[in-house]
Amino acid sequence: AFFTATSENTPLEVLPNPASDFVQLSFELTSPAETRAGIYDTQGRLLLQSELSLKNAGLQSIDLELSGLPAGVYIARVIGAADLESVRFVKY
Repeated sequence: AFFTATSENTPLEVLPNPASDFVQLSFELTSPAETRAGIYDTQGRLLLQSELSLKNAGLQSIDLELSGLPAGVYIARVIGAADLESVRFVKY
């Protein structure tokens, strides 16, 4: 199963959820934007971050490696232009 953020603009999907070594963050942009993905702990501390990259409008994805993180609950967040989406996921 996976969880999807509820938003009128850009739903964010985290697959797989629960995850082990990696996650893929899938989202749609309404216009080209510089985007960055981050993984946060439940206290809001940034643990991992992707490089800032220009993404075209349409469906996009960012893969993140999780092997350095212990099992637990995390928050995936994608930031781009005015859009900000967050989804909770589990690493086992």
